[in-house]
Amino acid sequence: MADIRGIKLRTEGIKKILKVTSAMQIVAATKLKRAEERALKSRFYVKALGEILAKISIQDGFLKEKAFSESASESGLCLLAVCSERGLCGGFNAGIFKKVEEHAAAPGLKILPVGKKGFIHFKRKKLNLISDIKPEKDEPLDSFTGRIASFLLKEFYKGSIRKISIVYNMFRQHSLGTVVAKQVLPIIQDLLSGRAEEEKNKNTYKALYLYEPDIEILSKHILEEYLESFISGAILESRASEEMARMLAMKYATDNGNELLSALTLQYHKLRQANITREIIEVAGAGI
Repeated sequence: MADIRGIKLRTEGIKKILKVTSAMQIVAATKLKRAEERALKSRFYVKALGEILAKISIQDGFLKEKAFSESASESGLCLLAVCSERGLCGGFNAGIFKKVEEHAAAPGLKILPVGKKGFIHFKRKKLNLISDIKPEKDEPLDSFTGRIASFLLKEFYKGSIRKISIVYNMFRQHSLGTVVAKQVLPIIQDLLSGRAEEEKNKNTYKALYLYEPDIEILSKHILEEYLESFISGAILESRASEEMARMLAMKYATDNGNELLSALTLQYHKLRQANITREIIEVAGAGI
C-alpha cells in the first residue's frame, strides 16, 4: 500500500506541473505571434538603411570613413551577445555562450552582454565585460538600443575597440533560431559595394544628391541610426527566437509529463489490482 500511496502522490505532483507547462506553452505561443511580426518588419528597415548607405557610397568618398576601414589588427574585438532575461527556454542561451567562447582566445576581446542570463554567465566565466547596460523599467526598445549604439560608437571612434560583431539567435519560423555572429562595424565593404552595384544597374544615369547638413555630419548620423537599428533588429529576432524556444521547451516538457503520467497510472492500477487479488486469496484461504 505504501508503493501505491507514493505513486499517487507523484501523479498528483506531475499533474500540477503539467498545468504550469501547458499554461506557459500557451503564453509563449501568444507572445511569439507578436514578436515574430516585429522581428520580420525590422529586417526590412535594416535592409533599407543599407541601401541608403550604398547610394551615398556611389556619390562620394564616403567609404574613407573609419566605419568602413577594415582594421588589420586582430585585437580590439567587441562582441554584443544578445541573451535572454529569463530561463525555461531550452538551449536558447547555450548556443550564444558557445559562439562567444569560441573567440575567448582573441587578444583584447571585450563582451557587452544584453540580457541577465548572459551577464551572469560571462561574469562567472571571468571574461572581459566592457559594460553592463541594462534596460530601465518600462524603457522603450529604441531608447535602450540608442544607449548601446551611442556607447559602442564612442568606444569605436576612441579606438578602444576596432571591430563590433553581434551574436544572437536569428529567428526562423516553425523551428529553433540559428545562432549567428554578424559584423556591424567596420561595415563590410564587399556587402555594401554589392548593393552599390545593384543601384548602378537599376539606374542608367547617375543621380545627384544634395546633402544638408554636410556629408560628414550626415554620415555619422546615418551610421548611428544603422547601428541602432541593427542592434534593435537583433534583439527583436532574439526575443522571437526565445519565445519559440520556450514554447517548444514547454511542449516537450508537457509531452514527457503526459508519457510519465500514463506510465505511473498503469503502474498504479497494476499494483492496486495485485493488492486486491492478494486480499481475495487471503480471505478465501482463511475461510477454508
